[in-house]
Amino acid sequence: MTTAQIWNSARGTDDFGSVGCLARVAGQEAVLSASHVLCPVWRDVVPGSLHRLTVLGDLFADGDLVNWSSPLGPDGAAYASGLDVAIGTLASGSHASLIGSQGLPADVGVPRKGASVRFNGARTGSWRSTRIDDVGVDAPIVCTLIEGEARVSALPVTLGGMIRCLDGTLSKDGDSGCLLVDEHDLALGLLVGHDVAMQYLYFAPLATALQRFGAQLLTRQNTPGAPALH
Repeated sequence: MTTAQIWNSARGTDDFGSVGCLARVAGQEAVLSASHVLCPVWRDVVPGSLHRLTVLGDLFADGDLVNWSSPLGPDGAAYASGLDVAIGTLASGSHASLIGSQGLPADVGVPRKGASVRFNGARTGSWRSTRIDDVGVDAPIVCTLIEGEARVSALPVTLGGMIRCLDGTLSKDGDSGCLLVDEHDLALGLLVGHDVAMQYLYFAPLATALQRFGAQLLTRQNTPGAPALH
């Protein structure tokens, strides 16, 4: 499986992340990934105003940011309820190509402490196995506030209700937003970051994100003939 890259067109390919999962929202084809990928935060710029997205996989497609849950505001203040997940729509027909190249999860699952899990980021390019260390935890991560053309600030943020997995060294820049699944191919969360010590990886719970955005995950249960994740 080659996880497709996705980025905000205002930032360009240097700041790509991973297509996490496919969904439908308001009858349109959509994709979920990390908010800091799809909706990067500029100082004093209304979040989401720079909204064009690009996907590069077996297809090259444009999209539009629809909704986001950012952990950081344009004034540099942290949002306690931020998930660091965003959703964007894609051109009609984009799903078919992405389903063929990536496959779909079996369904949405419930993350459980101690479960064996895996993820595949666009930068890593292969499945990495780990274990859930805990669920519903606070995640101390660092978020980027873009101050100007070539200047950024790294600000500490604590996200609540996250899935914590072992070994922060397993991921690379560009894996953000990729999908976490269990051994039954049930979709659990989206990668949002790691702690400074690289001891843990943190994933936003997918069920919470889907509910917040009013989106339906594409799965093998509701998409006849779709291949498994591969």
